[in-house]
Amino acid sequence: MDIFKKLKDMFLDDKKVKIVVFLGLLGMGLILLSSLTPKNNHKKASVVESKADNVFYDTELEGYTKEMEGKLKNLLENISGVGKVEVMMNISSTKEYVYADEEKSNLSQDSENYSEQRENKYIIVDNNGKKEALVKKINTPEISGIVIICEGGDNSVVRENIYRSVSVAFDLPISKIYVAKIK
Repeated sequence: MDIFKKLKDMFLDDKKVKIVVFLGLLGMGLILLSSLTPKNNHKKASVVESKADNVFYDTELEGYTKEMEGKLKNLLENISGVGKVEVMMNISSTKEYVYADEEKSNLSQDSENYSEQRENKYIIVDNNGKKEALVKKINTPEISGIVIICEGGDNSVVRENIYRSVSVAFDLPISKIYVAKIK
């Protein structure tokens, strides 16, 4: 009980009580302040960037599709008998980045067995103070189907010329190309 008496005497001093109350209020204020600041600010920013990237890729993919449709339309209008053309493409994948990597392998041998351990690591380059993986190549979006409607779509010779031209131009099997007559 001697300890409680010493504590009571220590806190009875008016100056010490004010300091303890001040420190208590300061602690509660810091707790309140920390609850008001956004948590995981980095994660929220990356979600926003991710949404922005998706919008960018959707816009980029739409631009790619429109560009390819325009090129195909110009190509087909130059084939004899095709006439006026409308083209629609279906894209099944987005642009894909392939990163350069290096492979390290360690060969070890014990009394009876050989074992090989392989490790792949991306090659990292410094791009204006920002470290990034080195892009080896960029694969273009994959075209999964094409619909062509044209004035000469009812002529079998014209349709055959369209099938062959589109198949060669986009490395697409004929089964993924549809040709019809425009109304």
